Amino acid sequence: MIGTCIECGRSGHRVRLGVCDGCYSRARRSDPEVAEHDRAVSRAWKKRNRERHASYDREYASRPDVRGFCTRCGGQMGAAKRKGIDGVCQSCRSELAAERAELIIRRWGQGLSLRDIAAELGSTPGSVGVDIARLRGAGRDLPHRRPRRVAA
Repeated sequence: MIGTCIECGRSGHRVRLGVCDGCYSRARRSDPEVAEHDRAVSRAWKKRNRERHASYDREYASRPDVRGFCTRCGGQMGAAKRKGIDGVCQSCRSELAAERAELIIRRWGQGLSLRDIAAELGSTPGSVGVDIARLRGAGRDLPHRRPRRVAA
């Protein structure tokens, strides 16, 4: 029922027993016994319904229309299909990342610039620079083109 709260005086809000939802929940949280009772009821409901929700999740994840198929290998994708990855499964995504890394290492060794490598990959020079920094951090041998400056 829409009305005016007797606690805060706000009108146009849902009111039960003369109190709006905000004041009602604040009052319940401020009483430790009531708050503990609410938490216990919530925990009991969650425990009772855990298996039912898990079965819904398993059923949903097993549906082929939800999972989709990999556009590269044709295999079924995982249940948590991510958007924007062009429909590629996890194993193919790992292979593509390894191929990309090897191409960057090979082209960097040939002396191509970040811009040239990015154009070949269809990417940006910044993302190629990040890839090179990550490969260096992973222990790959990618020499720096310019000597590092030492603070004077």
